[in-house]
Amino acid sequence: MPKSDITPLGSAFLRALSSDKRMPPYMAANSPRCLVTFPAMNPETGPVIVDDDEEELTIFFGSITHIHVGNDDEGIAADERIRRIVARATDTLADFFEGRTEVCQRSWGGSYVPKGTGKGKIFRWSGPAEK
Repeated sequence: MPKSDITPLGSAFLRALSSDKRMPPYMAANSPRCLVTFPAMNPETGPVIVDDDEEELTIFFGSITHIHVGNDDEGIAADERIRRIVARATDTLADFFEGRTEVCQRSWGGSYVPKGTGKGKIFRWSGPAEK
């Protein structure tokens, strides 16, 4: 994506990601919305994709589920709001990549949960989990 199209939130996220040792290799995207793709470690889990929605970041866990990472705290400066969103997003990604969380697929949709608490078909970064 051309540098001028990156929002302040997207720019801050990319800076944080580039120095975060907890992250596996990723590919920077070339679109106005998609920031990065972490290629699938296992095809059943799928890639993890982070989109910039200007006011929040959306993390897609393959086609299983997605979460919105934002901050609605009142009375904080814009740069602090961005810092909090970026910190929460990078921690969320690290938790998934390091196996502390998982995603679940059920007939009505998916969810992102702490490891061991999911219902339905369970997926981790490494692939489907054994029951």
